Amino acid sequence: MPENESSRMGKYVAGFVAGSVAGAVLGVLMAPASGKETRKRITAKSRELARKAKLAVETSRRFINGKKAKLAAAVQAGKAAVRTEVARLRKVA
Repeated sequence: MPENESSRMGKYVAGFVAGSVAGAVLGVLMAPASGKETRKRITAKSRELARKAKLAVETSRRFINGKKAKLAAAVQAGKAAVRTEVARLRKVA
């Protein structure tokens, strides 16, 4: 897996979470409301943010697991190729 690809995914998730937090805080601060209403909004936004963060983590987990599977397959193919080449070279020698 190219290092840049995993780095981009990490930056994407971090940016997503940071943007969600900033948006929720600004939304609550900019809209005038009573204390009770503000607490309700904060609770609702917190739940929404938690749901989005969970989704982002799950998406990242699937991405990483897919890359791990491809890497494992490539390693196995490489091992098989080395064994084949070693056997061929032993016959030649």
